[in-house]
Amino acid sequence: MSRLEFFVDTRPIAKQSFRMGKRGGYQPKRVTDFKKLARTLAGEAARKGGWEKTDQPLSLELTFHFRCPKSAKKDEKQVVRWHTKRPDLDNVEKSITDALCDLMEDDSQVCFKTSRKIIAKFGEPEGIWVCLSTLHPWTGA
Repeated sequence: MSRLEFFVDTRPIAKQSFRMGKRGGYQPKRVTDFKKLARTLAGEAARKGGWEKTDQPLSLELTFHFRCPKSAKKDEKQVVRWHTKRPDLDNVEKSITDALCDLMEDDSQVCFKTSRKIIAKFGEPEGIWVCLSTLHPWTGA
């Protein structure tokens, strides 16, 4: 079983619908910039960790860390809590899954996924903790 873990140290950006312009559809620049950064960090982590592209079933664990606002109450700044505002969880999942395309044959290989959005303690960085691992063969149990 192979396992790869890394942290994308930037604010999580949600994938958006293509927008129409004079020359066809496009993604906003901030979305494409986020995907490029996440893809680069995933590639570096894969090289360091010895991850090889696979066609095996995969498990993906994602934790989206959002910055604690300065306006938070003092007791709220000291605890990790759920992030219940935008962006939607499914949209930030799509953006990071797209960035992992070099680590797998197809994103349909992700058979098990756990995701969460949290507000980090005050002063902690925002970003995405990613854990990708191969799954054992299904035993039917």
